[in-house]
Amino acid sequence: MHVRIIMAVLLMTAFLSAAPKSAIMTSPAESKGLSLTLETDEGKNSVVTRADREGWLCSPGSAKGKYMYFKVTDDSCRNGASPSVQLTVEYFDEGTGEMRIEYDSLDEAKLPGAFKPETIATCANTKTWKTAKIGIKDARFGGRCNGSDFRISLSAAAACVLASVSIASWKDPNDIPAPPVKWRVVSTKYPTADVVIAGYSVREFGAAGDGTGDDTAAFQAAMNAMAKQGGGTVFVPSGRYAIRGNLIIPTSVTLRGEWMKPVTGRSVDGSIIMAYADRGMSNGTPFILLKQSSGIKDLTIWYPEQDAGSIVPYPYTLRQDGGDNATFENLTLVNVYQGIVIGPNGNELHYIKNVYATFLSTGIQFDRTTDIGRLENIFINPDIWSDSGLPGAPAKNGPHASWVYDNGTAIRMYRSDWEYGAYVYIRGYKTGFEILTSPQGSPNAQFYEFVITNCRTALSVIDANSIGLSFTACTFAGDDTGVSLSPSFTAIALFHTSVIRGKTAAQLDGKGNSAALFQHCTFEGPVLRTAGNASFLGCVFNSPKDQLTLGADVNAVTIAGCTFKGGKRIVNKSDSPLISIRDESVPPTKIPHLPYPGEKSLKPPKADLYVVTDDTWGAKKDGSTDDTAVIQNALNAAAKNGGGIVFLPGGSYNIKGQLTVPSAVELRGVYDVPHHTLGKGSTLRIYSGRGDESAPPAIVMAPGSGMRGMTFMYPELQCSAITPYPFMIQGQGANIYIINIAALNPYKMLDFTTYRCDSHYLDYVSGSPMKAGIAVGGGSKNGEVRNAQFNPHYWNRSPYPDCPGGIGGFKGNAVWDYQKENFDAFIFGDCENELQFQNFVFGSLYGLHFVLENGKGASGIVLGHGTDGSKISAAFDGLGKAGMDFINAELVCMSTTDRKYILFGEQFKSEARFYNTLLWAQPEYSAVVHGGSLVFELANFLHYATFLVDGGTLTLINSYLNNNTTGAKEITVKNASSPVSLIGNITTYGMRTDGAAASQVRAEFNTQRNVPIPDDTKELSVSLGKRQKKFGISVREKDGESENVAAEKAGRGGWMSIKQPSHAPGTYFMYCTVEFPGFKNGGAPNAVIAVDYFDEGTGEFRIAYDSSDESVKVVAKTPGAWKEAGTLRMTDTKTWKTLEFAVNDAKFSGRCNGADLRFEIKSGTIKPVVGAVRIIKRD
Repeated sequence: MHVRIIMAVLLMTAFLSAAPKSAIMTSPAESKGLSLTLETDEGKNSVVTRADREGWLCSPGSAKGKYMYFKVTDDSCRNGASPSVQLTVEYFDEGTGEMRIEYDSLDEAKLPGAFKPETIATCANTKTWKTAKIGIKDARFGGRCNGSDFRISLSAAAACVLASVSIASWKDPNDIPAPPVKWRVVSTKYPTADVVIAGYSVREFGAAGDGTGDDTAAFQAAMNAMAKQGGGTVFVPSGRYAIRGNLIIPTSVTLRGEWMKPVTGRSVDGSIIMAYADRGMSNGTPFILLKQSSGIKDLTIWYPEQDAGSIVPYPYTLRQDGGDNATFENLTLVNVYQGIVIGPNGNELHYIKNVYATFLSTGIQFDRTTDIGRLENIFINPDIWSDSGLPGAPAKNGPHASWVYDNGTAIRMYRSDWEYGAYVYIRGYKTGFEILTSPQGSPNAQFYEFVITNCRTALSVIDANSIGLSFTACTFAGDDTGVSLSPSFTAIALFHTSVIRGKTAAQLDGKGNSAALFQHCTFEGPVLRTAGNASFLGCVFNSPKDQLTLGADVNAVTIAGCTFKGGKRIVNKSDSPLISIRDESVPPTKIPHLPYPGEKSLKPPKADLYVVTDDTWGAKKDGSTDDTAVIQNALNAAAKNGGGIVFLPGGSYNIKGQLTVPSAVELRGVYDVPHHTLGKGSTLRIYSGRGDESAPPAIVMAPGSGMRGMTFMYPELQCSAITPYPFMIQGQGANIYIINIAALNPYKMLDFTTYRCDSHYLDYVSGSPMKAGIAVGGGSKNGEVRNAQFNPHYWNRSPYPDCPGGIGGFKGNAVWDYQKENFDAFIFGDCENELQFQNFVFGSLYGLHFVLENGKGASGIVLGHGTDGSKISAAFDGLGKAGMDFINAELVCMSTTDRKYILFGEQFKSEARFYNTLLWAQPEYSAVVHGGSLVFELANFLHYATFLVDGGTLTLINSYLNNNTTGAKEITVKNASSPVSLIGNITTYGMRTDGAAASQVRAEFNTQRNVPIPDDTKELSVSLGKRQKKFGISVREKDGESENVAAEKAGRGGWMSIKQPSHAPGTYFMYCTVEFPGFKNGGAPNAVIAVDYFDEGTGEFRIAYDSSDESVKVVAKTPGAWKEAGTLRMTDTKTWKTLEFAVNDAKFSGRCNGADLRFEIKSGTIKPVVGAVRIIKRD
């Protein structure tokens, strides 16, 4: 058997230029120019199996060492004939300690030359297969290591198993001299959306581009040299570049070539990278690693040795190496085995755009993404390879198509906090899109126009977090199943105006409190909901036979206004009284469809280049000299020329005056992709306007001007005492574009409201503004704000040591605390037909703010907006007469006072329509409506408070109301002229109304998740077994810290905690939520908390609860939360017992990670079991 075992800790970038000599660790070992000595007195090697793969384990020999000895049998590598080599080792990472090589070297200072040591990897006991590579520049291989040429040693604590060892000739990119940087405009073979400006070409470093030899070292040397210049673009001219090693794209560098999207009937052309490294190693080193604030763009990657008839594994082709921002744009991935991987190490802000691919195993996979990742305009299908015209390309529907249909997963999402996805098209895979949990957590996300067809299963959701998933305008057409929710699904999934098709259109399993909500969807095939909760409003069931089956464990269901082909055929196997099936119609949806808006080509009329550091201009970029005048001189010269690009190489430019970017001129920095302030780049340090909000802006953009790739900071703006400044940038006319800029700490960022700015285009504007973010108005028409990204970390992760608030200066949440009380993130006034596309803010007073200007408001469409960590998610003082549509919004209000998702002012007269919305955190009001019309059509309110209607109208359709944060009734109507419509909603304990005009509420087809509880109830309970039997209390089934499954002990059922979080080994957690409003928010301060538990082991059982005792400051922002009720030590009687604690200050406001109680059970390896929880209210 041929065995490969993988060890992947990258110590040095490796570059292959010839076929490697290898020892394949088989039984017996296979030698290809390299042989293994099976046994010496310093080590014994034997075949073992790890994770379903075989390899060789080294055990101590009689001399107590653990060494594997190798001989180089190919004379071309012996006796110093090839001193620069790369060593690759595949291994199973088990144990701790080091793996080292000791080799026969040319370094006579070491023994002399023999046994020279180098560390290959440090074992981390991950119990996974890895690959490690190390470069050696002085290999002699003359047989002086006890008769061998090198040995691999394992420290005593290391228990690695090796599968293969190989060496190959290697070239160190650091040995290639870098020519002087020459910034130039590149004339490309194919059209681009911008003017390409590069500092280096790979050809300058010796890349041949002829498809032979090895261009790896040339590529890496060019990128390393570019990084030393402060960042920029390395250009890859058209050609075929053999890359036999691995590449690392450094921070602030973009690797960019010549590319055109694939078209049927036209062969792939342009800049083609030919990948050879790590054939047969699925867990090897990713082919190209992207550091933060880097990008790969306008390239094709092709594996020439891949055989469509006999698919061979390779490692991932592209990987984000953690940190903030990595961009994968305009790529054709012809036949990659594994495509793009992000995580599980911490990462944020990936952007995958305009990617065309045939993935043979896993396409795109991401995990542990803690700030917005973006997927946009992606095409995945077997025909990309078939249509490539490259040698070895299979015919359409060839063996590769069968392979991916049987084995491939196009996109796999683990934990992602707010993934944004739009316009993704997948065809021909076993699983089109898979969503699941990992040790890092579970995802929440929103998706628009995902079209997945001809897959076995189009959408498979194993689990998500409780915030949920929203899908709008999607098509999920599986040959077997269109949409599958697994039996372990505990979250909520929302589908709006989507088509779901398959032999089974939707297999909706799940458990407990899980929910699947559908609004105006079409089902072509039977639908099965086996457990949990569901709603179907205005849907079409086109199955000629079975249409909808409700299983025995289904809890609450609303079905209304649906159309059934050939008559209604619903099979209801549940005895739940919480199922509502109605024939009456529901309001038709007004949701618009947004075709892909595409990317605009925005360039100055002339591509003449003005480099401000050239002698003609003389910018110093040293962070001390005032460069204002010289930059303005270059801008003026470009304007006089009739247009051009003023380019700022990487560095720090002090700006103590004002700059004006004239018409037909572009101000350009080093970034061709989105970036973070951590990447620095071309940085303008702004001093002007301090203390005077009304002063002129630092930069004025004239009509028809542009800006790309810049970074900004205010060195004198202190986070401890925020100083006013005027707007950083002001637009003063039509056709202005600003793309890929990042600002560390502007007081106010972009002003597009003082002047009318038609057809403005603002894309990936990012930073940490303090007072105002992007303001649009002034009568502007047909503008776009896309991918804006605001977060305090653009300041608090700052690499600028002289900017208070950056590294070494940032204190706690100072920036965030200020923003929550002062920051107006997105302000829209008088603007017509404005597109807001996938924007986001964390930390604001108003996430979205719509205002009136001269009696006029905004119109347009908002797709995928997110407000997080803010006081008021969206505030409305004015809109245009037609109102505005919000699709796939995610709204959060938290960690401050006066918290609301939605605020309608008294002067608001229009309508805001929210479709498929996710809302959560700590609202004091879900909405306050003083005027106008608020419509929610399909929403998950993970946390909600009362909807206060006082002068306007409210319509809630198909909303899922989970956790009441205040205990107030769901609807409060104070004004008799304020009608409220509640249609097809699912709540915890019903839609309760309050206020002087409660009679104005029209409620239809609503249901609730729990049986009614009388207002005077004194005891709440939950019994645990196969499922929860809730009476006002629920136990969380799964989250980042806990996971519970049904178990039986001594003849009684309960829930067993099976997960120990990484931060608390040996500890199990269970979270309980008080759902009954009468006990919430101090409604039952004097209470007894009783827990039935199985007494096993001798660990501790501790209860923490949400109290009103503000002297408890376990978490400073939520005083009173996490107060300990008491601790009990278990005595291992193996019997059921009851634990009781009396408390007199219970608040139960959901402040213990969203719950009210947490059980912390320290029981080592014994998994604790709880049978019931009760809360008894005492007078």
